[in-house]
Amino acid sequence: MGFQLRFGYRFEAAHRLTHSCAAKCMTPHGHTWRADVTLCSKTDDLDEADMVVEFSRAKRLWKQLLDETFDHSMLIHVDDPLLPLLRETIDDVRVLPFPSDPTTERIAQLLFRKMEAFIDAEDLGALVDVAEVHVQETPTNSVSYAPSSSAPSTVNGYTGWWTTANPFDRDIEKV
Repeated sequence: MGFQLRFGYRFEAAHRLTHSCAAKCMTPHGHTWRADVTLCSKTDDLDEADMVVEFSRAKRLWKQLLDETFDHSMLIHVDDPLLPLLRETIDDVRVLPFPSDPTTERIAQLLFRKMEAFIDAEDLGALVDVAEVHVQETPTNSVSYAPSSSAPSTVNGYTGWWTTANPFDRDIEKV
């Protein structure tokens, strides 16, 4: 397995679940989230600085994504009837559309795929693989995602921001 590198950040974001049985989950509400990523080295070799990869290089895009795109955004199903209303009534509203309800499981899965895109963009694929993404929704609820095969690019007939290496991307489209 080699070395495991872990890093993560907190962000504030709201969401709502349109397919939940609980009214409190269907009501827009916010959390102080934490998203951590674990990278596994592909070898036991270290570079000339005795590192697998410098942390600042590995986490640069991850930090930008969480700080600039997730933080203080409404994570929302692309088909949620509130989405058009939010866009019509709030100038420059910070929404991040999801291909399904933005459950903690789906957030972890799409963040995993996004980190894979970041690894490719930073040309780190020869050094590390994404091993796991851990998302904490509350102090007592969290989800870890480590796929048995590659993380999906298309989810429920949509592709979007989770497939690109642009940390500011909020786009989603039907395929």
